[in-house]
Amino acid sequence: MTIMWSLLLGEVLQYHLAQGYPVKLDGIGTFTLSINRDGIIKISYRPDPNLAKALNSEGGYTGVIKNKRRIGLDNAGYKKLWDEKYPDNPLIVKGKKGNS
Repeated sequence: MTIMWSLLLGEVLQYHLAQGYPVKLDGIGTFTLSINRDGIIKISYRPDPNLAKALNSEGGYTGVIKNKRRIGLDNAGYKKLWDEKYPDNPLIVKGKKGNS
């Protein structure tokens, strides 16, 4: 059943986006199409605010977070991790003083 719905949804998205229309799915988000100067098509997705809010709420996301210890690191923290792993190739971070 899931495969059938996925195929139908894909066909509906393709049909409307190909005509230049954005596709808004309540509770899911909005899909839009843009074309760059080389004629390459890009499809963008903007999640429904309630979906993003639910996933960002306490306990909203229950999956595994890879590299969870990196949450909240600033540039200096990333530099430290990189430099520990690759001491012969230190990371140069441009920006605020003390981060390079």
